[in-house]
Amino acid sequence: MQFINIALYPVEDTVMEFDPSVYADFVRDNPVFLIGILFSNLTGSFFGGAVARLTHPTVTILSAGWVGVVLMGLDLYNLLSVDYPLWFWLLSLIIYIPAAWLGAFAISYFQNRQIEVTSES
Repeated sequence: MQFINIALYPVEDTVMEFDPSVYADFVRDNPVFLIGILFSNLTGSFFGGAVARLTHPTVTILSAGWVGVVLMGLDLYNLLSVDYPLWFWLLSLIIYIPAAWLGAFAISYFQNRQIEVTSES
């Protein structure tokens, strides 16, 4: 999803060299790019929770939140490395766990629907 964000919202070569001050200026001036990052973090956590539930049927919806915790922990390094705006910090920290729960819930829902359809036939 990060690659799609960069494809839709190209980043200048000077920003890609990762001079922290240049990147911080770019981030401050391009909130749409940050929204793309949030969307990619949300989808990554959603699919992480879904895959955890899909591959391990013993994973509950609540325990799938650990996927979100791990991804949030990894993102924390990124958040501390760059001077991101406060709204981005808050949304970044809020989305991971609920998105993982939602991914696990979606798999549980579709698995239960499949069982209901199969038992009705």
